[in-house]
Amino acid sequence: KTVPRQFVTILAADGLRTLPLDTITRLRLLDARLQGELEKALAVLALGHDNEKKSVTLAFAGKGARKVRVGYVQESPLWKTSYRLMLDDGAAGPKAKAALQGWAIVENTTDHDWKDVRMSLVSGRPISFAMDLYRPLYVPRPVVRPELYASLLPQVYDQNMDDQQTEFFAAANGMVEPDASSDLLQIAVVNRYSDAPIATAFVRGFGLKHGAIASSVAHDCHNVVAVGASREAIAAAVNAVFAGRGGLAVADGDAVESLALPIAGLMSDRPAEEVGASYARLSARAKALGSPLRAPFMTAGFMALLVIPALKLSDRGLFDGTKFEFTPAVSC
Repeated sequence: KTVPRQFVTILAADGLRTLPLDTITRLRLLDARLQGELEKALAVLALGHDNEKKSVTLAFAGKGARKVRVGYVQESPLWKTSYRLMLDDGAAGPKAKAALQGWAIVENTTDHDWKDVRMSLVSGRPISFAMDLYRPLYVPRPVVRPELYASLLPQVYDQNMDDQQTEFFAAANGMVEPDASSDLLQIAVVNRYSDAPIATAFVRGFGLKHGAIASSVAHDCHNVVAVGASREAIAAAVNAVFAGRGGLAVADGDAVESLALPIAGLMSDRPAEEVGASYARLSARAKALGSPLRAPFMTAGFMALLVIPALKLSDRGLFDGTKFEFTPAVSC
């Protein structure tokens, strides 16, 4: 037979101690301040479980003595009047007078004695209101719809593929500029195989506070994809990738570092140890620019893979993978 027992765990001077609750007959805190706070907290809990009483605190912002009258509304059952027609004894004829009396039974359902109480009884159905005074009241605010621009969000670890990937930003003077303070960065895809216009959009989630990163490892077409906090930094990173005939690059001001991948823009002819160390150094530099991503270059490479929902950027423009069609990067 299983006998359930309850235990309490307390923090003592020598560490945590677990005691069976049924063996404890008295418990008092040695710290007077903590004991006082415990007593106040228990009193509040006890008062909250009393359905017949509610604690009310009255606060006055003014100064000086004044007279205050406090009242309350007591819910009571409905009542109906009955009427009695009273005639004077021996009254007869057209001049006889009659009195119509209204009778009612009133029950005191409050906890107070009715002494010197003025009471008014109203027949019919008087209008009254009930108000929930305990739950917070939130007033809805109107939603302002500014001029909107769509942007991308990178896929991150453990993220559902159906997560919404559209963000909106207000435009200033008809233009949207990268704003690293709100993680509004620019993303660009540059065609590696022909002289074509550069596709651009906006992206959130990379977290770069300054500088830019670029990579020619960008599935599936492996064009050059770049993300940055400014157009100048993006241009410097992309130029470094093209200078190495493919690869990865980090640009921040005048400092530009790259890993050349001259074999199809995907592989290197250098020893694996050297390439691995260079990649780790570039990844650390990207994180030093503010990126919270575990693999900034890997994440950037998948921003051009159009078959992954929802918005991705190709060299031909912004593509909606759920609708399987190109969509404008700017909408109002």
